[in-house]
Amino acid sequence: MSSRLPELLSAALRLMWECGGLSEDEAIRALEVRVRGFGREQYAEARRLAAVLNGAAFELADAWHAAKGREPGPTTEELACLCPGFLPGDYSEAISKNLLWAAK
Repeated sequence: MSSRLPELLSAALRLMWECGGLSEDEAIRALEVRVRGFGREQYAEARRLAAVLNGAAFELADAWHAAKGREPGPTTEELACLCPGFLPGDYSEAISKNLLWAAK
C-alpha cells in the first residue's frame, strides 16, 4: 500500500478510541483530514483493521483477567503477530487500555 500505512492505521486506531460512534462515512472523512493521501477504500480498511486490533487486545486482556492474572499478561509481540502493520506504541497502548476496560 504505502510506507505511510502504519501512520494511517495508528490514526484509525486513535480515531476509534476518541470517536467510536462515528459512521463509516464520518470516520473516513475524519481520517482524510488526519492523514492525507490515501483512497477511500484504504481509509475504510484502516478503520476495520483498527477495530480488529482493538478487539484482539480486548480478548487477550479479558482472558488474562479470567485467569486471575495467573498467566503472563498480553504482550506487544503477541498482539503485533495477530495484527501486524501498526506503529509499535499502538500495541502497548491497546493492551493498556484494554486491560483497564476488560477489568470492568
